[in-house]
Amino acid sequence: MLRALRTKLPLIAVVAALVGGAGFAGESLAASGSPAVTAPAAPTAVFHGCVNNTSKALLVTPDRCKAGTTGIFWPGVVGNTNASLVTAATSIKTGGGFFANSTDIGTVSLGAGTWLLTFNAKATPNAATTGEVFPQFFVYDQVKNMSFAGDLFNIGTGPLEPFATNHDSYFSGTAQIVVPAGGETLHVYAFGYDSDIGSGSYALDTATLTATSLATS
Repeated sequence: MLRALRTKLPLIAVVAALVGGAGFAGESLAASGSPAVTAPAAPTAVFHGCVNNTSKALLVTPDRCKAGTTGIFWPGVVGNTNASLVTAATSIKTGGGFFANSTDIGTVSLGAGTWLLTFNAKATPNAATTGEVFPQFFVYDQVKNMSFAGDLFNIGTGPLEPFATNHDSYFSGTAQIVVPAGGETLHVYAFGYDSDIGSGSYALDTATLTATSLATS
């Protein structure tokens, strides 16, 4: 949320300031199997600037605003964690129910605060893929359960191409969440619904979950 002391700043100037002047701390972590990733602590970040009262040009500066300008401040991105959950082709079971057959592909621990989650994955059919297979990915704030409690958001799209075509399929999704005091651990699961009600698998080639800490006040 942008807060102006005397005048509103044009949106394009805000975007330019956030991209050009709002730096953030980043961390990239990679592991195989079912990794456990802990995000860095999220500091408070408030950015300051001065808007020219005539031209509306923005000057991002920590100094006091000069005559003819108006001081503004806004919160922004303060931290980023990129968790590489799958870095090599991993077989994901398909068919049956989610609770019994989904695969745990990793966890990410976050501190209290507001976070923007972005999930990306690439999948391909393999020799065991039967019928039409619809890969799906689930992000939970607790271990999976039959009631789907704690299911934060899901990602899915159309079916994989037939194995003979060897085409890649890409999946992505975002969601904003609020982590309570004390933090919590997110669990990421991969699954595949099978149209022929059979059982098989597909290859999950890559999967990442990026958690971006947002300063909201």
